[in-house]
Amino acid sequence: MKVKIWSILVLQILFLGSTFCQEKNSTFSFLESTPDSAKFSMHLDSIYKYSYEDHQKLTFHIEESKKLLSKGLKISKDDELSFSIKLIDYELSQFNYVNAYQILKNSKHLLEIEDISQKLKNEYNYTEGYILMQLGDLEFAQKSYYKLLEDAKEQKDTFLSIQALYSLGQLFEREKDYDNSEKYFLETNKIEQEFFKEKQDLSQTYLELSNLYFQKKDYDEASLYNEKGLDAIVEYQKSMKLAFILNQGDVALKKNKILAAQKIYNSALLIASVTQSKADLEFCMEFKARLLNAQGDHGEALNIYENFIKEDNKESLLNTLEWFKEAHKTSDQLGNYKKAYQYMVEVNTIKDSMANEKKMQQTEFLKIKFGSDQKEKENQILAAQVAQKNSQNKFLYAIATLFLFGLLFVFGAFFQKMKYNKRLKEEVESRTKDLENANMMLSKSYEELDQFNKILSHDLKEPLRSIVGFSTLAKKKISAESKIGEYLNIIGNSGKQLHQLIEDVSVFQKIGNDAKKPAEDADIQAMMSDITESVSILLMEKKGKVKFNNLPTIKTHKLFLFLVFKNLIENGLKYNESLFPLIKVTYFEQNRTHYFHFQDNGIGIAPQFQDRVFGMFKRLNDRGTYSGSGLGLSICKKMIGKLDGDIRIVQSEEGKGSTFQVSFPFMEPIEDEKLYMNMTIFDSN
Repeated sequence: MKVKIWSILVLQILFLGSTFCQEKNSTFSFLESTPDSAKFSMHLDSIYKYSYEDHQKLTFHIEESKKLLSKGLKISKDDELSFSIKLIDYELSQFNYVNAYQILKNSKHLLEIEDISQKLKNEYNYTEGYILMQLGDLEFAQKSYYKLLEDAKEQKDTFLSIQALYSLGQLFEREKDYDNSEKYFLETNKIEQEFFKEKQDLSQTYLELSNLYFQKKDYDEASLYNEKGLDAIVEYQKSMKLAFILNQGDVALKKNKILAAQKIYNSALLIASVTQSKADLEFCMEFKARLLNAQGDHGEALNIYENFIKEDNKESLLNTLEWFKEAHKTSDQLGNYKKAYQYMVEVNTIKDSMANEKKMQQTEFLKIKFGSDQKEKENQILAAQVAQKNSQNKFLYAIATLFLFGLLFVFGAFFQKMKYNKRLKEEVESRTKDLENANMMLSKSYEELDQFNKILSHDLKEPLRSIVGFSTLAKKKISAESKIGEYLNIIGNSGKQLHQLIEDVSVFQKIGNDAKKPAEDADIQAMMSDITESVSILLMEKKGKVKFNNLPTIKTHKLFLFLVFKNLIENGLKYNESLFPLIKVTYFEQNRTHYFHFQDNGIGIAPQFQDRVFGMFKRLNDRGTYSGSGLGLSICKKMIGKLDGDIRIVQSEEGKGSTFQVSFPFMEPIEDEKLYMNMTIFDSN
């Protein structure tokens, strides 16, 4: 037995020596005679070893393991799940959350095997919660972590409890629920103090608490946990020490202790010069920029952020976003409004890019989740069919044994079997049809989601543009006191309008396809005043006017009308070459139907193009001449359709303007309230 153990150890030493010295070259001849199963075990051990140390070696051993498995190598179920978890960790380190979720789902069947160790199952469940948190499914992630707490209590596994509590603290911090985050981090810290023998094992939770209290602006508590962390860490934890020191520096800056912050910076820079870590050096330089800003040296601080931006390789969009944000603020403090504006444009571009990437990830996540759920349902149906068939066969065997002499009874049982199989086939066909209908509903939901995203990008940007524009004007006109109140009033109204839009659109996103918000009183005269104010910048630029009078108060859906009317006003101003653009809004009712006319003196639309303008992305002019995405009128048509109404061009001539008609039937309050009470709202579960 000892000889065998020493043989394996010698083989591992030789294997690791040849691999790490000549990773990409041919291995020694003795490896060729090594069984594939032994090679796989060695690679798996190396994957564990290099998971957080050497990315290049980690990648090499993962690829070699995949090659062995592709040859048909049979491994234990424990090794299979263990390798899958390491693949998931590898994808997470590359921020490929969708790929990680796909591997997770493909491995889920292994949890049903009794021989799989409970430790691996716990690791799988913990990883699932983390991936769901990163993909934005916070509710399911939260449920996963609570389930881990229950499992930890049942298994009496203290370390699993620490993992679950720490993850809940991170989740609530991500949701900016700082009270719950504090609760779970403190509970984690309490258990760690009893469980861990070494103080350095407490340092990560101390760092989380320090960051949490800093976000809560409780700088005394943040400083306390910084000191605890510095007392806990040991010599080799230099990067962790640097994090605590820089946190102390930020607390000093918040307390306006500039000299103390300068000394802290010198200490941090000394540590970073020892570690020679690019990340550590970047953290020091970022703190130096904050220190320079606090000292009033905004020019030197801006140079630091501009150097970051210049050398940025876009590995982390979050870092890039923060640098552009700080460059914008610093430029603004310098009074260089042109640069500040340019950096703000970049900030918005990066935010849009991150939002699009997140939407794509969430869409792929939903597709995988739906496919997995459907496959699971199909497996359940198949299992039920097999169980029913086995039960039936057993029954027939019993009948055959007991009543072998009764051929007539056997023929009757056979006939019943055929009849049952026919019913079973019909049931399978019916369920298949249900699955097809579910797929169609999912596809329709994706289309609704796309339209919702286009509405957000098209109609929520104008109020934000007003806020930014008038904020800049207010800063430049700070000496003209008579103007400040007016501009700030516009800013406040635009902000309220944007808030209300977001709230209403959030409600609209949740309701089912056939649901409608209940009828409410809408003062159209007041609504038009709000719209005119929201496009005031465009009116000033175009020297235009919007005329309306005696508009009614009606029962309808305010949000839809606001977005549709605002879009028509904007189009009437944008596509207008007159010296003094004019838009007239009139109203009449007929046969219990509301009619609104929007008449402009713009460029007009030729008859052959009047239907085309309502199509998605259909533009009659190039983007260099007129701004816009080509989505506005198609969105308007869809919204009015939600009110069982219509929008069309009733008169238009090139060079002489156009008249758009918006019509929709009266909404009955009683019926609408009943509809609202009975409508289907998608359950987040």
